[in-house]
Order: sequence, then structure tokens, then C-alpha cells
Amino acid sequence: IDNTGAQAFFLGTRRGDPNGGKANHFEPSSLSWPAFMRVNPLLEWNYGHIWSFLRGNNLPYCGLYDKVNLA
Repeated sequence: IDNTGAQAFFLGTRRGDPNGGKANHFEPSSLSWPAFMRVNPLLEWNYGHIWSFLRGNNLPYCGLYDKVNLA
């Protein structure tokens, strides 16, 4: 924050993730952190949304996901 002057950070937290259940789309940082805004645009996304976005936009992802059966 000191080096870049950033005031907000986009996170990939979803509602089902640890600490995601009580998260809001916009949240100030914890008191023990420097002041910034957490932006959580993916809170309501599920696995299907994530994979549709990644594959639909031909984005790279870790190849290990292709080695396991998530069904």
C-alpha cells in the first residue's frame, strides 16, 4: 500500500470459502492491517460460474484440475 498507493484490492473470495459466509461485497481492512477496501465481486459465484468464466475466456488455470474428478 505504501509503495503503490493502492486503496482497494479485488479478492476471489466466494460465499462458501472460509470467512466468506459473513463477507460483504465491500469491506474495510481489518484493524491490524493498513487501511484499504476489500472488494469481493465473486461472493455469489459457484464452481460452475468460475469454470464457465475461465473456459469461456480461454484463461489459463492450474493443470492439476484436469487430473482429478470433481464430479
